[in-house]
Amino acid sequence: MLKDKAAAVGLKQPLFGGYPGSEPRNNGPAMTSSDMSLPKPTAQVEPYFNILGLDDTLRFIEAFGGTEVYIADNPQSRSSDVAVLGYDKAKGLAEVSYLLQRRVPLAKKWRALTYKARGMTTVQIARKLCVTDVSVRSWLRAGR
Repeated sequence: MLKDKAAAVGLKQPLFGGYPGSEPRNNGPAMTSSDMSLPKPTAQVEPYFNILGLDDTLRFIEAFGGTEVYIADNPQSRSSDVAVLGYDKAKGLAEVSYLLQRRVPLAKKWRALTYKARGMTTVQIARKLCVTDVSVRSWLRAGR
């Protein structure tokens, strides 16, 4: 049943079908060689990642992480998720909203590892996540 719903949304693989798959994805830019060292999304982040792609997942979590967000079945132009993602991606999230938690995850450790893989410094990551540099260093050390 999950595969049927994934196919209805237009995914080439089930939402929880591995990372990064050998099949091409149709929901974001192709991964480049510099992105190959990106950490695997956590189980809480993976549904967002599969629909939105990396950049929009980060943007969505930065905007709404830690809060409840109502994701309408038919998003309107005035909704907050459309303002951040655009209509098409907001509609994609609506179609898999049954997989999402009530609160958008903060995913600080995963975001820290992702930001580091993208070349940000420890201090920049700490400021972006509103945590200490000590926390960021411990996450980076544990994520190796």
